[in-house]
Amino acid sequence: MRRIVSIVVVLFTVVSASVLAKQDPPDGMVAASAGTGLYLVDPASGASKRLEVGRVAWLFPAPGGLLFAPDLTRGRTTVADLRSQNIRTVLDGITMPHFGEASDRYVSVAGKVLLLSWPGRARLEVVEAEIHHPWQVIVLPGDLEVLVLERRHDGRGAVRLWLVNLLEDRVVRTVELDPGVRSMALVPELGMLALAAGDEGVQLVAGGSFQPVAEIRCGGSVAGVAAGGEWGKKLLTMAVATANGGRLVRYRLKEKKGELTWKEEKGLELPAAPVALVASPSRRWVAFALSTGHLGIAGLRDGPEVASATLPEAPRDLVWCDPGRRGPSIPHWSVSSEGAYSTEPTPSLHYTPVP
Repeated sequence: MRRIVSIVVVLFTVVSASVLAKQDPPDGMVAASAGTGLYLVDPASGASKRLEVGRVAWLFPAPGGLLFAPDLTRGRTTVADLRSQNIRTVLDGITMPHFGEASDRYVSVAGKVLLLSWPGRARLEVVEAEIHHPWQVIVLPGDLEVLVLERRHDGRGAVRLWLVNLLEDRVVRTVELDPGVRSMALVPELGMLALAAGDEGVQLVAGGSFQPVAEIRCGGSVAGVAAGGEWGKKLLTMAVATANGGRLVRYRLKEKKGELTWKEEKGLELPAAPVALVASPSRRWVAFALSTGHLGIAGLRDGPEVASATLPEAPRDLVWCDPGRRGPSIPHWSVSSEGAYSTEPTPSLHYTPVP
């Protein structure tokens, strides 16, 4: 009898812990560039703070609770402190760091692919390439390879996917994609890459070869895609623009005997067309932005919107940061009144901010 009671207590504890885990609030911080401001949003409450940074485009999270916001027009980079929610400093020149797992180095893509030390910003590796319009960059686990989605901001011209090996200093593979592709997300549980391809839905390709695996059509134009593996399930969430607004479409993926199948889960109707979608560091939540400037937080797997904020317009970039990630601070020479030393080449203006 005592043993049965013990088993019941253990099961109750496990179930309770599972329920509580599902109710944990969203982690980290969501950042968006809109108008002339940088908006820092608490994903649990929707509370936001605006920092004046100018009309920046892309945002680059970094270890140590930092966020880089380069202004390509003025040739300067604002560095925000996510922990204090204030501007730490403004650097002369353009710094666009892509960090992987390591906190002491980062990747920069500006024609060539560079590996630089941090915070010293000395060149460690240079890979010759011709990537002049880097739209999205992912440093793969292990920090040995980099995926680059190349695309012009206006959607004209070719869209390409690059795989670069930093250890071997070479471009491993490059392929031309459907012209509607606008973002990508790793699906590590399946060894695949999900491509948000606009009217063509979501395209799944093999991670190493880029060979097509499957195509998921969802009755609208896909603005973004996010992937997760919560509770042992392989999940995919898409932000889809429809004739009446938009919706978050959720799918559960399953691979059996080499065949990939998917099942649509309960989605979330949106009042306007989505323009961006990003997953949290835990890959349990997503932040989505609408054309109206509405920013919402919802579960990647299921559930309604749990928090929201209002931006003055649709954001130019949307990122989900981890302010608690440890990392080195900016050295004193970077915050001097004489400006910052930079070893990075001037990048091509792959996004032209509105004056």
